[in-house]
Amino acid sequence: ALMPPLCTAGYGFASGNYTFFLGALYLFFINAFFIALSSFLVFKILKVPPHGNVAEAHFRKQRLILVILGLLITIPSIYMAHLTVKDALQEVQVKSFIETNMNFEKTSVVSYTLKDKTLTIDLVGAVLTEEQIDQLKSNINNYPRLQGISLSIIQGNRNLNTEEVQRLINSRIEKQGKAEKEASYKMLTSKYYPAYERAAADQQVIQILNSQAPLLFPEIQSVRGGTLTALHRDNDTKDGTFGYDRFMAEVTVRTPLSADDALRLHDWIKGQVNMPVILNVQTSNAPSEYYGNGIQW
Repeated sequence: ALMPPLCTAGYGFASGNYTFFLGALYLFFINAFFIALSSFLVFKILKVPPHGNVAEAHFRKQRLILVILGLLITIPSIYMAHLTVKDALQEVQVKSFIETNMNFEKTSVVSYTLKDKTLTIDLVGAVLTEEQIDQLKSNINNYPRLQGISLSIIQGNRNLNTEEVQRLINSRIEKQGKAEKEASYKMLTSKYYPAYERAAADQQVIQILNSQAPLLFPEIQSVRGGTLTALHRDNDTKDGTFGYDRFMAEVTVRTPLSADDALRLHDWIKGQVNMPVILNVQTSNAPSEYYGNGIQW
């Protein structure tokens, strides 16, 4: 009854589902075997007499079949259990390595994967130096289950989605006591969510500018930009505070805009972002990397 579905596997049976089916079938045979074995042992312990018509040779054949099936079933089970325990211990040591060696103040672990003897860790925040990365690669050898595992660090500026922001917050408060968690959660939320919201808002604005600006000004080829970060130093905080109250827009045009059109474009972008705007207009055939009236040309 099971053969027709297996014969049509090439047409609609995905490889992942096929593997799941084989695993479930193997578990079924394991359960069936141990149920039969336990029944056999219970009868032996209770000394239930065998049926009078059954020959001793038949009992020897049953015992031999049970031994053979036991070896065929339990040996793969022991091997898979060994792999499961090995992976679990390795996962524990990976988490221990990250929690012990990568608890940086301005850098956070977003995600990690262990595959093909390579531990890949994705970071966000301040970029680690080569010395820090070399130290991490040296420290990973202190964990017995991570011997021979190479470390790959992925870092740089990137935008976080909501789940990654939540993961960062949760990872920071896991190590703290219950009394500190509520206050810490509020602090970390106020730290990470505004950054996420700014990045998402900038992306939305850039999409609007690139779709609508060429309709208003046919000379425009593309627009890019983002919110600028300002450092405000004061006596209340040691390192100062950061502000985000200005938007930088770089517009690439096919032909130069007139002064009136540049002013109109500036005011239009200002209305889109609801904050002061610094506008840089570049021609596509001769762009400039630095400009401004503060330069003595």
